[in-house]
Amino acid sequence: MTESDSFVQCVDQTFDRFERYDRYVDVVSAWEEFLVDQYSSEFRDFSFDRFPEESIQYNGSELTPTFTAYFDEDYGILFDVYHNLPRGEEDLKEFLEDISGYDQGYSFRVNGSESKIPEKYDIALLISNQNAQTAEHRVQNFLSKGDIQFDSNLVLLSYDYVDQNTNPKYEFGRLSKVNQNFRDDVLPERKQISTRLSIADGGFETIDSPPGFFDDKKSTGVLCNKELSELYFACYLWHNVFFNCLDDTEQVIWQGKNPRRIIEFKITIDELYAMLNRKYIPGNGVREEWIRSTLEYLVGVEAAEQVSDDEYRVKFRNLQDKRRDHKDVVTRRSDLADLAHIFAEWYCENAVDTDTSVRSDVRDDSTQTTITSDLTEPEKGEY
Repeated sequence: MTESDSFVQCVDQTFDRFERYDRYVDVVSAWEEFLVDQYSSEFRDFSFDRFPEESIQYNGSELTPTFTAYFDEDYGILFDVYHNLPRGEEDLKEFLEDISGYDQGYSFRVNGSESKIPEKYDIALLISNQNAQTAEHRVQNFLSKGDIQFDSNLVLLSYDYVDQNTNPKYEFGRLSKVNQNFRDDVLPERKQISTRLSIADGGFETIDSPPGFFDDKKSTGVLCNKELSELYFACYLWHNVFFNCLDDTEQVIWQGKNPRRIIEFKITIDELYAMLNRKYIPGNGVREEWIRSTLEYLVGVEAAEQVSDDEYRVKFRNLQDKRRDHKDVVTRRSDLADLAHIFAEWYCENAVDTDTSVRSDVRDDSTQTTITSDLTEPEKGEY
């Protein structure tokens, strides 16, 4: 494989992880909006947990749901989101055996702190629609033969992003080849998810969610309980947070939109963690290890450098004009995708040791100006 091929493969794989994580965040946000809207007024203790902390140890595996919904002492649902299920028969069987560990008695977080195990709860697996058909046949075969047994119902759902450029929305449907449905008779009859997704009792409908429907949930939730894409979180910090780490003079310089003007500032992991929890991502949705790994990613992008064990120097700059080069298709699904392309390329230039003669012109140190914190008021007048 040539250096060029390795670079392209690295960018594709890095950006694929970004897109997949972005999709997971969308899926969680859509279900949060739907469930909170429909059921928070129906149950006194209804709780949607976007970042479950309770883990189950089973067969040597640690299981943590992507999100949960607790309705009352009688019923709850565990949700796990996947791009696809294992394709090999033995791998799928092992996966289902692991998932059955959720049957051991899962404690749902209620009202932010208290934990309760409802009388019954079901397990919902959300799978990308493009990988769903094969999965539902194989899962049903295991269940019908009794090879895998669940005390809960195992409900397979698909998610699909459709009409990207006209009427964008997510569609969630039940994979009917798996004949288990939600045991949600505690829900108001007119709002039972099982009825809506049943070919017998309903119209076998989908639950549809346009991105605008869950924008507020995504803007405050930001992340989800899946393996982090450091590229995704780095783009969020760059796009939403770092500008507010600048003083007034530095903000004026940044607004000049010169991508070669680097504004450096130092920040510790503890400082960034406190800032995110206080102003951006409430509800203890941020983990310090996510912040550290993301700052380390920015080091790989050459957009930061590590000063000490817990402190980093961020090399911030305005990339708005540069990002337009990557706006081939603009969708509402991700405002960060164009920035992600830039960072993915910069990261992979280093990861595959790309020849400096073909590196991005914005990365040419000879044409960059570094602005430090000792800026003076006359500098403001230039902008």
